[in-house]
Amino acid sequence: MNNPLARFSALALMSLSLSCCSASGSLNASASADVLSALAVACPIVSAIQASPVAMNTYQKSALNTLALACPPNPPPTSAAVAVADLLAAYATLRPLVK
Repeated sequence: MNNPLARFSALALMSLSLSCCSASGSLNASASADVLSALAVACPIVSAIQASPVAMNTYQKSALNTLALACPPNPPPTSAAVAVADLLAAYATLRPLVK
């Protein structure tokens, strides 16, 4: 996969496995490592989009904000719902902005 956001999506999907979560819905160590790997790819892209003059609609701005909240200096998500559902939805919304 040459597209960084596609790699992000693939890594995030890995955390969808049944063994990703504890009984409380928190990510286990393996899934947390997958999320950190995905964020290592996505966070520089978030910074690049924020610095670019690209016009964004409300949904794209919201998606960018969702991903930005998962990037440093903020802590990575520990909730399975945030790590998978929110970040993948944000990816899907921002995908058209990255060529």
